[in-house]
Amino acid sequence: WGLVPKKTLRLGTNAAREALLIGFKPVDQFVQALQAHLGDMGVVFHDAVSGSVIGLMLRPAAFVPRQKLQVGSAHQMLPLTRATGGAQETLPNIVQLVREISLLGEGLVEDIQIRLNSVD
Repeated sequence: WGLVPKKTLRLGTNAAREALLIGFKPVDQFVQALQAHLGDMGVVFHDAVSGSVIGLMLRPAAFVPRQKLQVGSAHQMLPLTRATGGAQETLPNIVQLVREISLLGEGLVEDIQIRLNSVD
């Protein structure tokens, strides 16, 4: 087939795999895609050495009711109903966000844990 140089194939299975995957960093790509998906709602952190832990911190400002929706974020928001009426406001839909993280990281994400901490 000629897709893989014979010199690489002679290295053995593990060495050939390593040689072919140079520059392929799925965790880095996932973190970048996740950060782009979140926009200004949060910040993504990860363990660059092992790549086994990725953290996501939602900014407190994301939980301030908004009247304006950002382009492409309507599906991530829940409508907020107030007894006084007025303009429709929204808050982040955490359940939908977790679902999207799971879908975006399919094959890479093994577990999603939610921890609630107050910022005082």
